[in-house]
Amino acid sequence: MPEDREIAKKNITDAIEKKMDLENEYRISGKNGAIKWIRATGQIFYEKNVPVRMTGLCMDITQSKLSAEKYKLVLENATVGFADHEMIFDDNGNPVDYRFLELNPAFENMTGLRSEHTVGKTVKEMLPGTEQYWIDTYGDVVKTGMAVSYENFSKELEKYYQVWAFRSGINKFAVFVTDVTERKEYEQKIKSALKDKEILLRELYHRTKNNMQIISSYLHLQSLKKDMDLNSLVSDTVSRIYTMSLVHERLQRTHSLSDINLGDYMRDLVESIKSSYSISVPDVSVYYEIDVINTLFDIALSLGLVVNEIITNSFKHAFKKNGKGNIFINLYRNANDEILLIISDNGKGFPKDADLRKSNSFGMEIIFDIVEKQLQGTANYDITDGMKWIITFKDNVYRKRVDDDL
Repeated sequence: MPEDREIAKKNITDAIEKKMDLENEYRISGKNGAIKWIRATGQIFYEKNVPVRMTGLCMDITQSKLSAEKYKLVLENATVGFADHEMIFDDNGNPVDYRFLELNPAFENMTGLRSEHTVGKTVKEMLPGTEQYWIDTYGDVVKTGMAVSYENFSKELEKYYQVWAFRSGINKFAVFVTDVTERKEYEQKIKSALKDKEILLRELYHRTKNNMQIISSYLHLQSLKKDMDLNSLVSDTVSRIYTMSLVHERLQRTHSLSDINLGDYMRDLVESIKSSYSISVPDVSVYYEIDVINTLFDIALSLGLVVNEIITNSFKHAFKKNGKGNIFINLYRNANDEILLIISDNGKGFPKDADLRKSNSFGMEIIFDIVEKQLQGTANYDITDGMKWIITFKDNVYRKRVDDDL
């Protein structure tokens, strides 16, 4: 080929001037127009420093050239990363670093390393934080000639890679690399989801068991009251069960696994109770001053049962049949980061000398027991003008058992 002819001449001239053996590769065109690659090697003989003859060998390397071109084409268009390296050992034969010799585009894309900046440099120069286990693994491949396949995480590149490494020459190794970060993260999400399901099942069991224990305890305690008739027993129990079910409904509505908007829950609960007494006391109005307070399921459930007793008592006993009245509900956090609930009505109230703690009312027992024992708060009341409850507690008496992002 004309363009190769000048290169071949120059290589011969350089070999003569430098008194070196000749190595030359060039293309020739045959009679039928076929192109062949030739490798010419030769030795130049001199007499009195003058070149007099040259002996050599010409080889047809067309097939190997085509194979090399196909190899290069395949690597350049491969979706799998490829890189060839030279292993570097210390004086004791321990692998300490390796040098990049060749990278394909896929490898560049997976690692962010570019051939023009990387080839000829070592991994510690390009990625100083490379973990030693990568170097040790490749060192074993070079020493033993045994290919290895594995998956590992690169902290330096913050990715998971699947690697197949093999010895590619003396003190050399090559790798085929696939970025499996997305798959590994998906696998971890699956594992996490399975673990989360176990947690949720345990939580469901825990809450169901607690609710059943509460209902069972209420039924047992109410059965001990000799003056409790069956209709009242059933009615009150249904009301308390509804109070508990409303908490679960709130959880489902907000897609939360543990946190409840306490204010919204209070409104729903009170409005439901009001609706159930709409025939006997239709003219009772409820006024709210409620801050946005998110709290745990267990606290909302406990407080809901207390509110159920207080509001039900107001509708049952504070107002005359078909009479008018008002109920006021305040809910907020005070300066001590305590939740303060104040419920009052302008009904007939209790006798001025009444001691509600000594009352035979099961509802009163529930209020004091839940506030003081479960919520570890205080329950005070004022009966000088209607009925007023002042309930204070901290919302850190229960711990969160389930994360909302499960």
